[in-house]
Amino acid sequence: MRDDKVSMYQLAIICILVSVVPIVRYFPISLTDTAGRGAWVGALLTIIPAMLLVCVLHELMNKLKTKEGKPKNLNNVFDTVYGKMLGKILSFSYLLWVLIFVAAQLRFFGERLISTTYIYTPIIFLLTTMLILTFFVARGRISNFGRFAEIFFELFVIIIAFVVVASASNFELKNVWPINKQEIIGIPQAILRGTSIFGTLTIGMFFAEKIEDRKNIKKYGIMATLVITVIGLIGIFVTLGTFGKDLLPTLAQPFFMALKVISVFGVIERIEAVFITFWVVADFILITYDIIVASNICKQRFKLTKRRIAVTPLVFIIFILSMLIANNFFALQILFTKFLANINIIFGLAVPLVTYIIAKARGLLKPKNE
Repeated sequence: MRDDKVSMYQLAIICILVSVVPIVRYFPISLTDTAGRGAWVGALLTIIPAMLLVCVLHELMNKLKTKEGKPKNLNNVFDTVYGKMLGKILSFSYLLWVLIFVAAQLRFFGERLISTTYIYTPIIFLLTTMLILTFFVARGRISNFGRFAEIFFELFVIIIAFVVVASASNFELKNVWPINKQEIIGIPQAILRGTSIFGTLTIGMFFAEKIEDRKNIKKYGIMATLVITVIGLIGIFVTLGTFGKDLLPTLAQPFFMALKVISVFGVIERIEAVFITFWVVADFILITYDIIVASNICKQRFKLTKRRIAVTPLVFIIFILSMLIANNFFALQILFTKFLANINIIFGLAVPLVTYIIAKARGLLKPKNE
């Protein structure tokens, strides 16, 4: 049987699709709240820390010296750089972060469907249905999941192209330009907040042993950051360009509100159902991806024989957390913009960067000529 592996290209595609979910949900609101009409500048400049992150991950996963040679995954990186005790603490911290994050995303998925489509459907039914689907896929082969994401990405490109063309008629330049002095001051904070969406690249390294061409982390990682940045800019222009800096932060779901007013050849079309279906699939990919990451952490740290053993208890924990994490949609939105986004920056960017600096200082990275 062929090894259960994914290519770095497939992992990059998965990270791109996973990033779509936070971009749609809170990215435009979060950046506009700090930089106003300069939100798009902040979204554009997130490419700088994102590319730094990619370079750091490439160095750690390919040049860190361990007893076995290259590190198996991010767990081994932490053990080598910090020692086994601190390494385990960091791994379990990431595990807790992933579980809280995916629980919040699952609850967001349910709340959004109730507010847009299935108004009278019990949220517990929606959450259970999604978890059942992700349960079976997460227990399966990672290679199959990678191929599914690769195929779905082609449809995604078509949908994004349609959004750009169809929303152009509602775009108003005055909503994004000029940028005043106060908004310029808020751009650095917007960059910091925007960086939170790139944490998906970091957690993917927890199953780096399943990547068959990790030498291409930098190549396809940079590709992913470029595409994610473009998607972020589209999310900003579609929402901020339509509603403006004053109205946008007051909307619960600005992206879907923008879709409702899309005009195609002068005729208003109720096309939001198509996009809701698309983002349900994007939610499915995000939740499955996070469960796979969490189960791989558990496999190594709890010395399990198979990763799939950890999936069942993880799904139950995620379900319980999703029911307890917030009371309503607005509480969830505040949780994301004020708390989870900041935690994403710490685990997604700060920890890998600090790890790289310590590894470099300790001489644990191979020289370039080796």
